[in-house]
Amino acid sequence: MTAEDFLRSVATSALPQFKSNIHDANGMSFSEFLAEKSTETPSIFISYEGFTDAQYYQDGSAVVLTENYSLYIRCNDSVKQHVQALMIALGGEYSEFTDDDSVVKYVQIISGQTFRDNGADAFEITLQIK
Repeated sequence: MTAEDFLRSVATSALPQFKSNIHDANGMSFSEFLAEKSTETPSIFISYEGFTDAQYYQDGSAVVLTENYSLYIRCNDSVKQHVQALMIALGGEYSEFTDDDSVVKYVQIISGQTFRDNGADAFEITLQIK
């Protein structure tokens, strides 16, 4: 399972009302996400933010050890309840997963911040997958 697939499954499980409106850069750009009418449908955008740790080997190969992601949540009601549901899921049942290479990956929430976007409540959760 890729990290994006994992994050999509967590969002679907923790926030079933968002199920048909979970996007990533493979299907929608961030500017398109911001332009959509979130007050009509709650939505989440999964954004890959790069990596911070890599291990290099003598043969020139490398393995990324830490990937960084942001989850952007938008809705027309209080975003706090949705953020709490995701944080509980990521801190409990979904704090780890096994990737496509059979490597166990762990999720760590780094920070979160609120912002206003065209009158809709919005929140960014920053996390790392190690």
